[in-house]
Amino acid sequence: MSISKLGSFVVLGNNFFHVWCEDERVRRRALLERIDSYLNSRVRIDRADIEERITQTARQLDLGPIDVPILHRMAATAGRGGLAARLERIT
Repeated sequence: MSISKLGSFVVLGNNFFHVWCEDERVRRRALLERIDSYLNSRVRIDRADIEERITQTARQLDLGPIDVPILHRMAATAGRGGLAARLERIT
């Protein structure tokens, strides 16, 4: 299962389950993956839209409050230069 599914509900056959991991580092990596994917699919990035997406995804992954500057630092620390650069243009 892809890390991007973490925190989501997935349907398999007639059943559904919540994909979860207790390791907060893995959930933070999932947040970076999901926001990176989201930003890559956008031509124009609206700050309010991305703030809402970050807040919603962080809540879904039980990571507490995270905003653009915090996510920018997380991306830079994780070596995700492309994501960090996109987030820096938003701040």
